[in-house]
Amino acid sequence: CVATALLSEVLYEQNQNEAARELLEGRIDVIERVAVPDVVVRGLLVLSGACWAAGHQLDAFAWLDRLEELGTSSGLRRVLGMSLAAQVFRRLALGEVSMAQAYLERLQALDIPGAEDVTAPFNVLHFAARSATMRFLIATGDLEQAASSLDALIVWCESHGRLGQVAPL
Repeated sequence: CVATALLSEVLYEQNQNEAARELLEGRIDVIERVAVPDVVVRGLLVLSGACWAAGHQLDAFAWLDRLEELGTSSGLRRVLGMSLAAQVFRRLALGEVSMAQAYLERLQALDIPGAEDVTAPFNVLHFAARSATMRFLIATGDLEQAASSLDALIVWCESHGRLGQVAPL
């Protein structure tokens, strides 16, 4: 399951979306049953991204809905947050600002106060909430606030040694 999810990510990053989708679709039920949540998140996000890249928006949202349901039913806030963040990005890409805002508000409600402290452990949910907020600010034209948020998020990621998150920011 782990190998499948990681290989699908590699294929997706190499723009081999159809191969990534084919690799995962027949195995995702098993992955959901036996794999740790991070593996499931990776697989469902790749499936959503591959469908999105192919122009299958409804399928892309269906995979994100499945991820959201998993996060909700299992009580895993981080999993739920990853789904909500991806839905914010997708809704913004479609120009659905009010819908993106609704998902963003749900995501921000999950974020733990004080997580931005550079001495606190790295929190994936906080990163998802802050990066989604920044993208929302850009999409709505609040570039000054977005730049300020971006600078703070970069400093926070650097302070936690998460340079893999800094590069795309």
